[in-house]
Amino acid sequence: MVKSRTLTVGLKENYSKNFIIYMMVLLFLLCGFLIGVYLFTYLDSELVSYIRNDFIEYMKVVKEGEFSFLNNLRFSSLVLIVPIAIFVLFSTSIMFSPISLVTLSLKGFTLGFTTTFLLTNFEFKGILLTIFTIIVPNVLIIFLYILLCVKSISRGISRTRFKGRFSSNDNSITLRFLILFIIFSVLIALLFKCLLTPFIIKLIF
Repeated sequence: MVKSRTLTVGLKENYSKNFIIYMMVLLFLLCGFLIGVYLFTYLDSELVSYIRNDFIEYMKVVKEGEFSFLNNLRFSSLVLIVPIAIFVLFSTSIMFSPISLVTLSLKGFTLGFTTTFLLTNFEFKGILLTIFTIIVPNVLIIFLYILLCVKSISRGISRTRFKGRFSSNDNSITLRFLILFIIFSVLIALLFKCLLTPFIIKLIF
């Protein structure tokens, strides 16, 4: 109970101290999402048909159980971990902040593009797929990415301003919490993507 209260206080403190950074990060995520939606709506109909047919073929492979679990695990792990590595590696200077923001925008772009594709091509099935294969698995991951992106930028500012030392805005969320949250979020996302998503696809299609 005490730990939970301490964590809540730490998150609130981190948010209040980095409010402007949070707003900037959320803006980039939203812009990436909207660009993904906008781009898909203006794709050529032939290209949309090609993507749709390719996606249906992939659904058939998953439904028939012919896909490789290990390949899916490797790919999903890579997709999840690469942004985390970028946020960590590029937190050494404020000069690298645009890289973190672009990384988060790309995540927003893929979510916007994929969501629009599913909703406009598969009607009710698209709604179910969006909820159970995009929204649910990505809730924790998006929150984690936002937290890490803010942390990366604030650390970059601190290191630049204080010549390598960290300011107090880095103490509101402990390193132990971040490590545990990264592990927990990645494991939950992999559980959905590699085990539950194929099962959900079999039920829907």
